Amino acid sequence: MNNSIAKIVIGTATVMLFGLPGCGGGGGSGSMSLSVADAPVDGANNVVVEFTGVELIPDKGNAVTITFASPKTIDLLKYSGTASALLFSQPIPAGSYGQIRLMVVADGNPSNSYITLSDGTMHGLQVPSGSETGLKLVSGFTVPGSGVVDYTIDFDLRQAITCPPGQSPACILKPAERLVDNTTVGNIQGQVSDTLVPAG
Repeated sequence: MNNSIAKIVIGTATVMLFGLPGCGGGGGSGSMSLSVADAPVDGANNVVVEFTGVELIPDKGNAVTITFASPKTIDLLKYSGTASALLFSQPIPAGSYGQIRLMVVADGNPSNSYITLSDGTMHGLQVPSGSETGLKLVSGFTVPGSGVVDYTIDFDLRQAITCPPGQSPACILKPAERLVDNTTVGNIQGQVSDTLVPAG
């Protein structure tokens, strides 16, 4: 089983934090929460990805590696719209970070990560060159000392998954996401009065 590096994922997990000394260049530590959400993909019933951890790459110093105690699998289609799934919430060395890498097992073997199409067929998901370069989210963020940050990786499955001819039976999983600061966005919900809706 090849361990690829990719972006996204989920599952509340027990994690181990390594490489803390000298990370981020900010000194001290803050607290970070990271969740994942997605836009749905047309013609699919399930998009299941197996994750083994996450890596935060600071602008200076060593990477912060969070390894899950056991692999976590998640059906991304369950987390669309306003729903999201927590990846981790814990202390993180303060400083500036430029990359997020999520480690996944996506080698084309459908027993690890897969997509089930609306016609019932199942295809393994594969990360191109995942074991060498992986899939990564390049988006800067800062963790302040003694502060709290809350982010969501918004993953667009319509752009992230392709099933090109000749790749069968595997489909390609590629980067297509953005990092959202949850403290700067909001969600408005309500009902529209019938008197405001023109009669059909």
